Parts: sequence; structure tokens; C-alpha cells
Amino acid sequence: MLVPDGNGNWAVGEVKENTIKEDGKNRTSEERVSRPDLDGRLSEVSRTVGKEAENAAGEKSNTVETYSTDIPGVAGDGSLSLKQRVTTVQKKDSASKTEQQIEQPNPGNPSDGLRVSARTKYTVRYAASGTQQTKTTQTRDANGTFNAVAVQTEKSDQAPVGQVRRAPSDKPQ
Repeated sequence: MLVPDGNGNWAVGEVKENTIKEDGKNRTSEERVSRPDLDGRLSEVSRTVGKEAENAAGEKSNTVETYSTDIPGVAGDGSLSLKQRVTTVQKKDSASKTEQQIEQPNPGNPSDGLRVSARTKYTVRYAASGTQQTKTTQTRDANGTFNAVAVQTEKSDQAPVGQVRRAPSDKPQ
């Protein structure tokens, strides 16, 4: 990205590099962001690394790690530090389940490393009479205990895709 430099010229304001690697059902993506320092030299200021995988049972996992030179509550030294990790797992059984957890530094003591700060569970149950979706979000309180902060439930009387409802026959069998 080019930006005006104040002298009527264009200068590099930011450089983004994206890389994607695939190996069968596994995929890794990486985005690096660099910006010029006070001397005009490009320095990496953030990096996002995503890893997607699928096992033989069809369970999918996705992990996204975000690194930054700016971590709240930590004196910056210009090096990248892990700021957040989001892990999502999709399970397949009698219901479709997705679980996500977010790990971040402890705001009271960021040097302790990451800890789980929030969890979300999303479940979809399928039946011939329709579907029911439930999403529950929990966050960690000041004592470290997880509490539900939101529960959302939706019901539908529409038949799931791939299933056709049949009207009752008025012919005796």
C-alpha cells in the first residue's frame, strides 16, 4: 500500500504477504504485515497463521494464531508475541457440533501467557420434524470461572435438506 509522504511523493505505507500451503485435507495459511519504521525500513508488525485439518472421521479443526508487536499491558520491544489463538472444532455425530475457544493473555498478568478467555458451543439437531439450533457462549469472570453470557435457541419445523416430509395418506393400508 502506497501513501503520500508529505513531499508530494508516494511511499510504502504497508506490505502484506499471504502464503497458502495445502497437503491433502490439511491447509496452512499465513499473512505477514510489515510497516516502515522511523528510518523507513520495513519491520513486521503482525502475523496471522491459520491451520485447517480434517481427520478420517470427518472431524474438522481450525486454529488461527495472531502475533503482534502490540500486546495490551506489555511493554513493547518490537518483537512479535502471540496475542490470540482461536481454535474451532467441528464434530459430526447425531448432531452437528461446533466448539470454539479463544485464548488471550490474562489482562491482570499478561506475561503468564495465553489462557482460555471464552468458549462457544453451537449444536444443530436434525429430526424429521425439523431442526433445533443452540448456541451457548461462556466467558471467564474475574475469579477464573466460566459463566454463560448468552444462550440462543432457534427451532424450525422445516425438514432438513435431503429429507422430504410425506403427507399422511388417506388410503387405508
